[in-house]
Amino acid sequence: MNINSELYAETAEFTTIDNRTLVKNFGDLPEEYKALREGSTIYDCGSYGLYSVKGENADAFLERLATKDIGFLNIGSITECYFLNEEANLVASVFILRREDDFIILATWEHADKALKWLQEKAPEYEVEVEDLSGSHGVLAIEGCKSWKVVKELFSVEIENIALHTMQVVDLEERPVTVIRVGRTSEYGYTIISDVETSGKIYKAFLAMKDNEEKEFPMRECGLDCLEIAMLEIRQPNFLRETKRFGNLMELGQQWFIRYDKEEYIGFEKVREILEAGVEKSTVGFICDAEDEAVLEPGLEVFIRNIEVEVVVEDEEDNDDSFFADDGEAAEPVSEEQVQEQTQEQAEEPYIPNEQVEPEKIGEVVYSLYSAKVGKVIGVAVIDQPYAQSGFQMLARRKDGRDVSVNTFSAPIVRPLSWDQKME
Repeated sequence: MNINSELYAETAEFTTIDNRTLVKNFGDLPEEYKALREGSTIYDCGSYGLYSVKGENADAFLERLATKDIGFLNIGSITECYFLNEEANLVASVFILRREDDFIILATWEHADKALKWLQEKAPEYEVEVEDLSGSHGVLAIEGCKSWKVVKELFSVEIENIALHTMQVVDLEERPVTVIRVGRTSEYGYTIISDVETSGKIYKAFLAMKDNEEKEFPMRECGLDCLEIAMLEIRQPNFLRETKRFGNLMELGQQWFIRYDKEEYIGFEKVREILEAGVEKSTVGFICDAEDEAVLEPGLEVFIRNIEVEVVVEDEEDNDDSFFADDGEAAEPVSEEQVQEQTQEQAEEPYIPNEQVEPEKIGEVVYSLYSAKVGKVIGVAVIDQPYAQSGFQMLARRKDGRDVSVNTFSAPIVRPLSWDQKME
């Protein structure tokens, strides 16, 4: 159970991931989602893995494990990367923070135990010390387009000085608190690390702000359900659901946290082999035509009628990962009406193949969720090339044999307000 669980609202519903308990939701998912998109949420990351790595060889040790360069990481900077095994299968997705005397490794629920086991297994060769801080520290996340205002008020900081992927140590009642600007939803996000007692005080302070009738925007406690919907809407990788059962990292579009020009990390040779071989399938987002909340289960077959497909080669600039990391730098504001119009155009003007041709199986559903913002079920499918493109109408076949019409789309299907709102 998370260390702040006694502070949760009574409506909290729980789930378990790899023997770690976390909140699924707080009983009102629409209000949680509204707060995330229009205000601020807090979610307790006490079930995350929090580890310290120290020693003379700590740099070399993490350089060997991480898929991004560690040697160029400045004190106070964070990188998001992978630990891979020799077959380039994902061990863990982690944040690595360089501090003056050690490195902090932060691993989410689904990878927490795996990350610790991997660190401990590899540590003896480099004579480094790996310490589990999870029991002595609390981790909170404050996310939402107005979360910067909350963090600014909680800690009396110059919020603009905390740049993306950097941290600042502040004092709260003479206790050190590490504020890191990273998140998981592409809204403004901050991860807060402190001792257990201080973590509880921060959670209480957020709840007090939430209950203030004069607050300027919605604030809520938030659970996993809300996070997953927001991540899916902008196609942030969901490692709980997008697993190797559906393909390798490249096929699943999870290559964002790999530096291709870096060598000498575990799994590099296999990564290079996969890159040279190319991929025969890729993931693509889809939206269901039907306006109901019935999700499509993982593994359902996806079909398209036999047609000639023009291969679309996306411009390299449009295919980078900047929109995952840049949570507030868009130059041209986009209104909610424009987002809705774009979403409606994608749904109403798909490519419709010849109805007379027998359908051909081209992939399977990875997962799907109902998005109240879109008003329909959206999801991810892994599709054979060259069909893994936006703008196609496909059929997903339910277990009872019924076909459901789905249309592929380009992410994001919901544009985070944080991309168009500046900090004041």
